Amino acid sequence: MFEVETRIVIAAPMETVWIELIDLDRWRDWHPYMRFEGGEVKIGSTLKSVMESDTDTHRLDTTVTRVEPGRVFEWTGEIHEPAYAKGVHGFHLEEASTGTCLVQTERAEGPFVETETAPMMREHAIKSFEAANAAFKAYVERRWSSEP
Repeated sequence: MFEVETRIVIAAPMETVWIELIDLDRWRDWHPYMRFEGGEVKIGSTLKSVMESDTDTHRLDTTVTRVEPGRVFEWTGEIHEPAYAKGVHGFHLEEASTGTCLVQTERAEGPFVETETAPMMREHAIKSFEAANAAFKAYVERRWSSEP
């Protein structure tokens, strides 16, 4: 099993960050490698996502497992065959003195993440999350600062 947690402070109120985070149709406007093609932020909803890199495209169906409006959005998903790798991905919002702290988490387990490549996968996840966090921060701050 591995766990990853990344944090970034966004200079915008929690309500604004939440609204932008759960607008799944707009993820394609800011997320460097993931977009949603269906689903809603509601417990039990299936999220249809596409993750793209320079070399691969993966389609994933994940299930929303936790929503605390204004604070928490989590989903679970499996890679390839069931039990090959299963994870819980989450976004948690916390108040910060200069805005909102976005905490992005992943807990993954299964044979795929319990190999000798686990440290490399964890490092890749951290870099990917940090890139997504930075893109989201820039997107929210740009949109929020341009509001009347």
